[in-house]
Order: sequence, then structure tokens, then C-alpha cells
Amino acid sequence: MQNVTAAIRMLGFVIGSCIFVPWAWVMREARGGGNVDSAKLFHKMACFVFSIKLRIIGTPREHGETPTVFVSNHVSHLDIPVLGSHLNARFVAKADVADWPVMGTFAKTQRTIFIERTKSALEGAKDMIGDAIRDGFNIILFAEGTSTDGREVKPFKASLFQMFYENPVNALVQPVAIVIERAGGKKPDDQETRDIYAWWRPEEDFASHLWKFAKAGGATISVHYLPVLDPKNFPDRKALAAAATKATSSAVAA
Repeated sequence: MQNVTAAIRMLGFVIGSCIFVPWAWVMREARGGGNVDSAKLFHKMACFVFSIKLRIIGTPREHGETPTVFVSNHVSHLDIPVLGSHLNARFVAKADVADWPVMGTFAKTQRTIFIERTKSALEGAKDMIGDAIRDGFNIILFAEGTSTDGREVKPFKASLFQMFYENPVNALVQPVAIVIERAGGKKPDDQETRDIYAWWRPEEDFASHLWKFAKAGGATISVHYLPVLDPKNFPDRKALAAAATKATSSAVAA
């Protein structure tokens, strides 16, 4: 029965993608390529099909005179529809996401900024993100640089925070905490349950995890939007990264 349910969910996702990916592309271009808000429907569709229920705690700073950089912990590839379903912002993602089936194509539609995980590539990545912010876009950055099982938060990488201090961009930083409340109908007290949603093991590929999740019956995820940080109040990138890490860690621990 679980396999049948998973197959129905996967079919629903494929059909929904065939509808919403082209629609989002057309709407984005119709608005001059400067709007990514139309992507929300795709992410909402993905959450609905895979039965991901959200509990939003706090208020995301989406609107204001300056853009916002949302810096979040990273638990799963499913974090993308979780945040994308209600935020109007461009994602920053590792370069290989561009090759994922369906999600990679949609990531390009949503004007995701793809970066390589090499030290030499970070300088160019910082410039790309800075240019997007100067164009007025909000940014979603998974600042740990990797994914975890969600039990704790790894220190946020300070390297990309340099854009607030070298040829500085005018933006605020809002720490975000993604917390697994339930997965497969159970609290994530054991590793097997936690890994229904969490995708962090190098040996588990994208398709295998998505199939496992589709069989499990969904998840409840809480997204905590924490007090906004002004980079001008911190002496350097390391201090800002540490403050953002502390805020997200505290919410996850709580």
C-alpha cells in the first residue's frame, strides 16, 4: 500500500510540475524577469502532494527599503519547497542542484544562484549574490554549507558574509531555523524517523530519499523566523556569522 501511495504522490508531482514549471517561467518573463513570486505555487504544490505541513513561527522580513538575506540551517532537499512556498526570494544552491530532475529545471526558472563548493569559486559567488541583492532581490542562503539531520546547527560559513563588509551590499540578515516536528506521523525521536525528512547521508541519492519520503506519509515542519540582524552592528563577517548561528541554534535546541 505504501508503494501505491508513493507512486500516486510521485505521479501528482510530475503532473503538477508539467503545469507549474512552464507557468512560472512565462509569468516571470511576462514581468520582465525581475519577479520570482510566481514560483510559490510550484512549491505549494510540492508541499501539498508530499503532505508537508508547515508551522510558521515569527514573521519573515520580505518587504522593506532594503532586501533581506535569510540564513537558514539545512536539513533536506525538501527545505526548498518548505521555504519557497511562502518566501519571495532567490535561493543560493550548490552547482549540482542544477542537474536534479525537475527540481533543477525549476531552480533555473526561479533564478537560483548556483555556486561551486570550492574556495576559488566563492569570490565569484559572493559577487553574484551581491549583484542580486543590489537588484532588489531577497536571498535564501543555507549557511552551514551542507545538510545535517537537524539535531543541531553547524557553524555558519563566514566567507559569503564578507559581501556585507567588502564592497558592501545594503541588506539585513534574518536567521531562520528549520525544525522537524513530525515525520511519517511520529516525533523524530529516533534516527530512522528523523531521516524520513532529513537528507544528509552522502550514500543516499536524491531520488531514493524522495521515494522513501513519499512512502512515509509526509511531515510537519516548523520554520522559525528570528530577530533581524543589521550587519552594521557587527565588526566583521565572523561576528555576524556567529550571531546568526547562535540564533538559529537556540531555536533548534528549544
